[in-house]
Amino acid sequence: MVLPQLYGFGIIRNAVKYDYPFQESFASLARVTQKTHILAGDSSDETNQILKEMAQKSSTPIEISHSIWDTKLADGAQVLSVQTNLALQRLKSSLPSLSDSDWGFYLQADEVLSEEDEDLLKRDLISAQEEGCDAISFRYLHFWQSHHAVAINKKWYPHEIRAIKLKSSIESWGDAQSFRHHKKVYYSDVVIYHYGHVRKQEAYQEKKEDILKLYHAQEKLKKYQKREKKLDNITETLSYFGHHPAVMKERIQRLEGNFEKKVKDKLYLLSSEAQKEELKDFLPRLMVKELHLVSSLKDIPFSSYKNESISLKPNMLSNFLLNEKTPLKMRSSFAQNFPIKMLLTFKLSEKGILLL
Repeated sequence: MVLPQLYGFGIIRNAVKYDYPFQESFASLARVTQKTHILAGDSSDETNQILKEMAQKSSTPIEISHSIWDTKLADGAQVLSVQTNLALQRLKSSLPSLSDSDWGFYLQADEVLSEEDEDLLKRDLISAQEEGCDAISFRYLHFWQSHHAVAINKKWYPHEIRAIKLKSSIESWGDAQSFRHHKKVYYSDVVIYHYGHVRKQEAYQEKKEDILKLYHAQEKLKKYQKREKKLDNITETLSYFGHHPAVMKERIQRLEGNFEKKVKDKLYLLSSEAQKEELKDFLPRLMVKELHLVSSLKDIPFSSYKNESISLKPNMLSNFLLNEKTPLKMRSSFAQNFPIKMLLTFKLSEKGILLL
Protein backbone atom coordinates (compact mmCIF):
# COMPACT_ATOMS: atom_id res chain seq x y z
CA MET A 1 0.00 0.00 0.00
CA VAL A 2 1.00 3.65 -0.40
CA LEU A 3 2.37 4.97 2.89
CA PRO A 4 0.18 7.74 4.36
CA GLN A 5 1.51 11.29 4.20
CA LEU A 6 0.95 13.52 7.21
CA TYR A 7 0.53 17.31 7.04
CA GLY A 8 0.02 19.63 10.00
CA PHE A 9 -2.25 22.60 10.56
CA GLY A 10 -3.19 24.92 13.40
CA ILE A 11 -4.36 28.39 14.37
CA ILE A 12 -2.84 31.04 16.62
CA ARG A 13 -3.68 34.49 17.99
CA ASN A 14 -2.19 36.49 20.90
CA ALA A 15 -0.19 33.47 22.06
CA VAL A 16 2.45 35.56 23.84
CA LYS A 17 -0.16 37.63 25.68
CA TYR A 18 -1.89 34.48 26.94
CA ASP A 19 1.35 32.52 27.47
CA TYR A 20 0.51 29.61 25.18
CA PRO A 21 3.27 27.01 24.68
CA PHE A 22 2.79 27.57 20.95
CA GLN A 23 6.44 27.26 19.97
CA GLU A 24 6.65 23.88 21.70
CA SER A 25 3.32 22.81 20.20
CA PHE A 26 4.12 23.66 16.59
CA ALA A 27 7.69 22.36 16.87
CA SER A 28 6.33 18.99 18.00
CA LEU A 29 3.87 19.01 15.09
CA ALA A 30 6.57 19.91 12.56
CA ARG A 31 8.64 16.91 13.72
CA VAL A 32 6.04 14.42 12.46
CA THR A 33 4.64 16.16 9.37
CA GLN A 34 5.81 16.74 5.80
CA LYS A 35 4.65 20.34 6.02
CA THR A 36 2.70 22.44 8.55
CA HIS A 37 0.35 25.31 7.80
CA ILE A 38 -0.33 27.80 10.60
CA LEU A 39 -3.11 30.38 10.27
CA ALA A 40 -2.00 33.44 12.26
CA GLY A 41 -4.79 35.71 13.46
CA ASP A 42 -4.75 39.44 14.11
CA SER A 43 -2.56 39.41 17.22
CA SER A 44 -1.83 42.49 19.29
CA ASP A 45 1.45 41.07 20.58
CA GLU A 46 4.64 39.68 19.02
CA THR A 47 3.16 36.23 18.27
CA ASN A 48 3.41 36.56 14.48
CA GLN A 49 7.03 37.72 14.55
CA ILE A 50 8.06 34.80 16.77
CA LEU A 51 6.15 32.41 14.52
CA LYS A 52 7.94 33.78 11.47
CA GLU A 53 11.35 33.30 13.13
CA MET A 54 10.36 29.79 14.15
CA ALA A 55 9.39 28.89 10.59
CA GLN A 56 12.77 30.09 9.30
CA LYS A 57 14.59 27.76 11.70
CA SER A 58 12.36 24.69 11.24
CA SER A 59 13.87 21.62 9.59
CA THR A 60 10.53 20.91 7.86
CA PRO A 61 8.43 23.56 6.09
CA ILE A 62 6.13 25.70 8.22
CA GLU A 63 3.88 27.89 6.09
CA ILE A 64 2.13 30.90 7.61
CA SER A 65 -0.95 32.69 6.33
CA HIS A 66 -3.00 35.40 8.01
CA SER A 67 -6.60 36.10 8.93
CA ILE A 68 -8.80 38.39 10.98
CA TRP A 69 -10.96 36.83 13.69
CA ASP A 70 -14.64 37.72 13.78
CA THR A 71 -15.30 37.50 17.53
CA LYS A 72 -18.80 38.96 17.12
CA LEU A 73 -20.33 35.82 15.66
CA ALA A 74 -23.70 34.86 17.17
CA ASP A 75 -21.91 31.99 18.89
CA GLY A 76 -18.64 33.69 19.75
CA ALA A 77 -16.72 30.46 20.35
CA GLN A 78 -17.56 29.42 16.80
CA VAL A 79 -14.74 31.69 15.62
CA LEU A 80 -12.37 28.90 16.72
CA SER A 81 -13.86 26.32 14.34
CA VAL A 82 -14.23 28.92 11.58
CA GLN A 83 -10.52 29.68 11.82
CA THR A 84 -9.61 25.99 12.10
CA ASN A 85 -11.55 25.17 8.93
CA LEU A 86 -9.90 28.09 7.15
CA ALA A 87 -6.49 26.73 8.17
CA LEU A 88 -7.53 23.29 6.91
CA GLN A 89 -8.67 24.69 3.56
CA ARG A 90 -5.47 26.67 3.10
CA LEU A 91 -3.42 23.57 3.84
CA LYS A 92 -5.37 21.61 1.23
CA SER A 93 -4.98 24.43 -1.31
CA SER A 94 -1.22 24.51 -0.75
CA LEU A 95 -0.82 20.88 -1.84
CA PRO A 96 -0.49 20.11 -5.60
CA SER A 97 -3.10 17.37 -5.34
CA LEU A 98 -4.84 15.26 -2.71
CA SER A 99 -4.84 11.47 -2.51
CA ASP A 100 -6.74 9.08 -0.27
CA SER A 101 -3.57 8.53 1.76
CA ASP A 102 -3.03 12.19 2.70
CA TRP A 103 -3.82 13.04 6.32
CA GLY A 104 -3.99 16.31 8.24
CA PHE A 105 -2.90 16.57 11.87
CA TYR A 106 -4.39 19.43 13.87
CA LEU A 107 -2.90 20.69 17.13
CA GLN A 108 -4.16 23.55 19.24
CA ALA A 109 -1.50 25.91 20.52
CA ASP A 110 -1.51 24.44 24.04
CA GLU A 111 -1.23 20.82 22.88
CA VAL A 112 2.10 19.04 22.44
CA LEU A 113 3.21 15.71 20.97
CA SER A 114 6.01 13.64 22.49
CA GLU A 115 8.99 12.36 20.57
CA GLU A 116 8.46 9.05 22.37
CA ASP A 117 5.20 8.49 20.49
CA GLU A 118 6.48 9.12 16.97
CA ASP A 119 6.93 5.45 16.04
CA LEU A 120 3.51 4.55 17.46
CA LEU A 121 1.97 7.45 15.52
CA LYS A 122 3.43 6.10 12.27
CA ARG A 123 2.15 2.60 13.00
CA ASP A 124 -1.32 3.85 13.91
CA LEU A 125 -1.48 6.03 10.81
CA ILE A 126 -0.77 2.97 8.66
CA SER A 127 -3.32 0.89 10.61
CA ALA A 128 -5.98 3.59 10.26
CA GLN A 129 -5.35 3.72 6.52
CA GLU A 130 -5.49 -0.07 6.16
CA GLU A 131 -8.73 -0.30 8.18
CA GLY A 132 -10.48 2.32 6.06
CA CYS A 133 -10.71 4.93 8.82
CA ASP A 134 -10.91 8.62 7.99
CA ALA A 135 -10.20 10.06 11.47
CA ILE A 136 -7.88 9.23 14.37
CA SER A 137 -8.69 9.95 18.01
CA PHE A 138 -5.84 10.37 20.51
CA ARG A 139 -5.56 10.03 24.28
CA TYR A 140 -5.23 13.16 26.41
CA LEU A 141 -3.34 14.18 29.52
CA HIS A 142 -4.89 17.42 30.80
CA PHE A 143 -2.43 19.11 33.15
CA TRP A 144 -4.14 21.14 35.84
CA GLN A 145 -2.37 24.10 37.52
CA SER A 146 0.87 22.11 37.59
CA HIS A 147 2.94 19.88 35.35
CA HIS A 148 2.60 17.25 38.09
CA ALA A 149 -1.21 16.99 38.25
CA VAL A 150 -3.61 15.58 35.63
CA ALA A 151 -7.35 16.36 35.64
CA ILE A 152 -9.62 13.33 35.22
CA ASN A 153 -13.19 14.29 36.18
CA LYS A 154 -16.14 14.14 33.78
CA LYS A 155 -15.72 17.55 32.12
CA TRP A 156 -12.32 16.50 30.71
CA TYR A 157 -12.39 14.63 27.42
CA PRO A 158 -10.35 11.39 27.57
CA HIS A 159 -9.63 11.34 23.84
CA GLU A 160 -10.32 13.51 20.82
CA ILE A 161 -9.97 13.53 17.04
CA ARG A 162 -6.85 15.34 15.85
CA ALA A 163 -5.96 13.56 12.59
CA ILE A 164 -8.30 13.46 9.58
CA LYS A 165 -8.14 12.43 5.93
CA LEU A 166 -7.65 15.54 3.82
CA LYS A 167 -9.61 14.13 0.90
CA SER A 168 -12.92 14.23 2.78
CA SER A 169 -15.68 16.59 3.94
CA ILE A 170 -14.58 16.35 7.58
CA GLU A 171 -14.63 19.72 9.31
CA SER A 172 -14.08 21.36 12.68
CA TRP A 173 -17.20 22.51 14.49
CA GLY A 174 -18.39 24.39 17.59
CA ASP A 175 -15.44 25.64 19.62
CA ALA A 176 -13.01 23.47 17.63
CA GLN A 177 -12.72 20.76 20.26
CA SER A 178 -13.32 18.10 17.62
CA PHE A 179 -14.26 17.27 14.01
CA ARG A 180 -17.48 15.99 12.43
CA HIS A 181 -18.70 14.20 9.28
CA HIS A 182 -16.18 11.39 9.70
CA LYS A 183 -17.24 7.83 8.89
CA LYS A 184 -14.89 5.61 10.87
CA VAL A 185 -12.60 6.55 13.77
CA TYR A 186 -9.36 4.81 14.73
CA TYR A 187 -8.47 5.02 18.45
CA SER A 188 -4.78 5.55 19.11
CA ASP A 189 -2.76 5.35 22.34
CA VAL A 190 -0.60 8.25 21.19
CA VAL A 191 -0.89 10.97 23.85
CA ILE A 192 -1.71 14.64 23.38
CA TYR A 193 -0.17 16.58 26.28
CA HIS A 194 -2.56 19.45 27.03
CA TYR A 195 -0.93 22.35 28.92
CA GLY A 196 -3.68 24.98 28.60
CA HIS A 197 -4.10 25.29 32.37
CA VAL A 198 -0.43 25.64 33.30
CA ARG A 199 0.75 29.15 32.47
CA LYS A 200 1.94 32.36 34.04
CA GLN A 201 -0.83 33.20 36.48
CA GLU A 202 -1.68 36.67 35.16
CA ALA A 203 -1.79 35.48 31.55
CA TYR A 204 -3.88 32.47 32.58
CA GLN A 205 -6.49 34.59 34.34
CA GLU A 206 -6.69 37.03 31.42
CA LYS A 207 -7.08 34.18 28.95
CA LYS A 208 -9.86 32.58 31.04
CA GLU A 209 -11.76 35.86 31.25
CA ASP A 210 -11.44 36.54 27.53
CA ILE A 211 -12.36 33.01 26.45
CA LEU A 212 -15.53 33.13 28.57
CA LYS A 213 -16.50 36.29 26.68
CA LEU A 214 -16.49 34.21 23.50
CA TYR A 215 -18.88 31.66 24.99
CA HIS A 216 -21.33 33.90 26.86
CA ALA A 217 -23.13 37.21 26.41
CA GLN A 218 -22.01 40.11 28.59
CA GLU A 219 -25.16 40.08 30.73
CA LYS A 220 -24.62 36.40 31.62
CA LEU A 221 -20.87 36.60 32.11
CA LYS A 222 -20.81 36.91 35.92
CA LYS A 223 -23.06 33.87 36.27
CA TYR A 224 -20.73 31.72 34.18
CA GLN A 225 -17.61 33.10 35.86
CA LYS A 226 -18.99 31.88 39.21
CA ARG A 227 -19.90 28.53 37.66
CA GLU A 228 -16.41 28.16 36.18
CA LYS A 229 -14.78 28.96 39.54
CA LYS A 230 -16.96 26.38 41.28
CA LEU A 231 -16.03 23.71 38.73
CA ASP A 232 -12.35 24.60 39.05
CA ASN A 233 -12.52 24.10 42.81
CA ILE A 234 -13.82 20.54 42.50
CA THR A 235 -11.39 19.42 39.79
CA GLU A 236 -10.24 15.87 40.52
CA THR A 237 -6.59 15.21 39.73
CA LEU A 238 -4.04 12.43 39.80
CA SER A 239 -0.40 13.00 40.72
CA TYR A 240 1.90 12.75 37.73
CA PHE A 241 5.68 12.36 37.83
CA GLY A 242 5.99 10.80 34.40
CA HIS A 243 7.29 11.80 31.02
CA HIS A 244 6.87 15.21 29.34
CA PRO A 245 7.82 15.97 25.72
CA ALA A 246 11.45 17.06 25.43
CA VAL A 247 10.44 20.40 23.87
CA MET A 248 8.68 21.28 27.16
CA LYS A 249 11.79 20.98 29.34
CA GLU A 250 12.80 24.66 29.39
CA ARG A 251 9.24 25.90 29.81
CA ILE A 252 8.56 23.54 32.73
CA GLN A 253 11.77 24.65 34.43
CA ARG A 254 10.89 28.30 33.85
CA LEU A 255 7.40 27.96 35.31
CA GLU A 256 8.08 25.51 38.15
CA GLY A 257 11.84 25.38 38.63
CA ASN A 258 13.98 22.27 38.75
CA PHE A 259 12.25 19.23 40.19
CA GLU A 260 14.37 17.17 42.56
CA LYS A 261 14.23 13.51 41.63
CA LYS A 262 14.78 11.18 44.55
CA VAL A 263 15.39 7.45 44.23
CA LYS A 264 13.18 5.13 46.31
CA ASP A 265 14.75 2.18 48.07
CA LYS A 266 12.46 -0.56 46.79
CA LEU A 267 9.21 -1.41 45.05
CA TYR A 268 7.15 -4.59 44.82
CA LEU A 269 5.23 -4.69 41.53
CA LEU A 270 2.38 -7.19 41.33
CA SER A 271 1.73 -8.02 37.68
CA SER A 272 0.95 -10.79 35.22
CA GLU A 273 3.53 -12.38 32.94
CA ALA A 274 1.98 -10.64 29.94
CA GLN A 275 2.23 -7.27 31.70
CA LYS A 276 5.86 -7.88 32.60
CA GLU A 277 6.62 -8.61 28.96
CA GLU A 278 4.81 -5.45 27.81
CA LEU A 279 6.71 -3.38 30.38
CA LYS A 280 10.18 -4.84 29.92
CA ASP A 281 11.55 -1.70 28.22
CA PHE A 282 9.68 0.61 30.59
CA LEU A 283 10.66 -0.86 33.98
CA PRO A 284 14.35 0.23 33.85
CA ARG A 285 13.10 3.84 33.96
CA LEU A 286 11.64 3.43 37.46
CA MET A 287 13.68 5.35 40.02
CA VAL A 288 14.02 2.55 42.58
CA LYS A 289 17.10 0.79 43.88
CA GLU A 290 15.38 -2.59 44.21
CA LEU A 291 12.52 -3.65 41.95
CA HIS A 292 10.77 -6.90 42.90
CA LEU A 293 8.37 -8.35 40.31
CA VAL A 294 5.82 -10.57 42.06
CA SER A 295 2.76 -12.55 41.02
CA SER A 296 0.80 -12.62 44.28
CA LEU A 297 0.08 -10.49 47.34
CA LYS A 298 1.63 -13.30 49.37
CA ASP A 299 5.00 -12.44 47.81
CA ILE A 300 4.96 -8.93 49.33
CA PRO A 301 6.14 -8.33 52.91
CA PHE A 302 3.35 -6.85 55.01
CA SER A 303 5.58 -3.93 56.01
CA SER A 304 5.84 -2.90 52.33
CA TYR A 305 2.11 -2.97 51.55
CA LYS A 306 1.15 0.69 51.77
CA ASN A 307 4.18 2.64 50.53
CA GLU A 308 6.34 0.25 48.54
CA SER A 309 3.90 -1.88 46.55
CA ILE A 310 1.80 -1.48 43.41
CA SER A 311 -0.68 -3.88 41.81
CA LEU A 312 -1.37 -3.98 38.09
CA LYS A 313 -3.99 -6.66 38.80
CA PRO A 314 -6.14 -4.51 41.11
CA ASN A 315 -9.19 -5.70 43.00
CA MET A 316 -10.94 -4.53 46.17
CA LEU A 317 -8.55 -6.45 48.42
CA SER A 318 -5.33 -5.21 46.78
CA ASN A 319 -6.66 -1.63 46.63
CA PHE A 320 -7.33 -1.76 50.37
CA LEU A 321 -4.15 -3.53 51.45
CA LEU A 322 -1.83 -1.53 49.19
CA ASN A 323 -3.67 1.76 49.80
CA GLU A 324 -4.22 2.39 46.06
CA LYS A 325 -6.74 4.94 44.83
CA THR A 326 -5.76 5.39 41.16
CA PRO A 327 -8.76 4.55 38.93
CA LEU A 328 -8.41 2.40 35.82
CA LYS A 329 -9.62 5.25 33.56
CA MET A 330 -10.79 8.85 33.53
CA ARG A 331 -14.25 9.63 34.91
CA SER A 332 -15.90 10.38 31.56
CA SER A 333 -18.40 7.75 30.42
CA PHE A 334 -16.52 7.74 27.09
CA ALA A 335 -13.18 6.90 28.70
CA GLN A 336 -11.26 3.74 27.88
CA ASN A 337 -8.96 2.07 30.39
CA PHE A 338 -5.53 3.64 30.68
CA PRO A 339 -2.83 1.81 28.67
CA ILE A 340 -0.64 -0.24 30.99
CA LYS A 341 2.31 2.20 30.96
CA MET A 342 0.06 5.17 31.70
CA LEU A 343 -1.70 3.29 34.50
CA LEU A 344 1.64 2.31 36.04
CA THR A 345 2.88 5.90 35.77
CA PHE A 346 -0.15 7.15 37.73
CA LYS A 347 0.22 4.39 40.32
CA LEU A 348 3.93 5.15 40.71
CA SER A 349 3.19 8.84 41.07
CA GLU A 350 0.60 8.09 43.77
CA LYS A 351 3.36 6.42 45.79
CA GLY A 352 5.87 9.21 45.06
CA ILE A 353 7.98 7.10 42.69
CA LEU A 354 9.43 8.90 39.69
CA LEU A 355 10.61 7.94 36.23
CA LEU A 356 13.97 8.69 34.65
